[in-house]
Amino acid sequence: MLKTYVIHVSDDTKRERHIKSQIKGQDLEVVFITEGDKKDLSKQVLETYFTGNRKNVTNSTSCVYKHILAYEQIVDNKDPLALVLEDDIIFYRNFSTYLPKFIAEIYQRDLSQCIVSLEDSMLTYIKRSKRIEGTYLYPQKTGRYAGAYLIDLKGAKAILAMIEQEKCSIPMDWYHDYCSKKERLNIYWAHPTIGVQKSMIGSMSTLIDNKTSGIFKILSFYIQRVYKRLLYNLR
Repeated sequence: MLKTYVIHVSDDTKRERHIKSQIKGQDLEVVFITEGDKKDLSKQVLETYFTGNRKNVTNSTSCVYKHILAYEQIVDNKDPLALVLEDDIIFYRNFSTYLPKFIAEIYQRDLSQCIVSLEDSMLTYIKRSKRIEGTYLYPQKTGRYAGAYLIDLKGAKAILAMIEQEKCSIPMDWYHDYCSKKERLNIYWAHPTIGVQKSMIGSMSTLIDNKTSGIFKILSFYIQRVYKRLLYNLR
């Protein structure tokens, strides 16, 4: 079973019910990261991991810290490969079909020190002209948010080493991009995508910023997704 770390606010029962409904019946060994709530952001924690605006007790800093705690557990447990999920992720119907294919390709191609983005919350895709039959993972310079991704042991170690060296002042998805820019992390996009964040669709309120939610946001997202998928299929 694939070790899976779920980024979760400990007292958010709505999100807990949602993510449990998603992982039910999946071949996943799930660990909830409930430590790292805002109340856990002690002065020592902030001094150890963060700098700049991130060195404040905020929901955003708590989210970043929970990702860091997931990486620390991956390293402590020596997980060769792990799945990291934020608790608002929705799995598409193709999740259980394609996730094993992505994992197999990681090992077949001996991909290392890597993150594989699984979601299309940013509505960005692999252009049809770049797709190769039988290939599911494509190297990229940046990720696609941090709601659902695979990360290997060397990737987790590389991020923690960067944080120990420079600390973190930005959201975790941006930090992935920063590590990629510094050639410390290899980022891949999975095609097809197998999930999306409810907070990005608009069917669940975000805990981090002021993004809108509601029926108009939901309709707008789905219309844009149809358009963007068509657009990338024509390129």
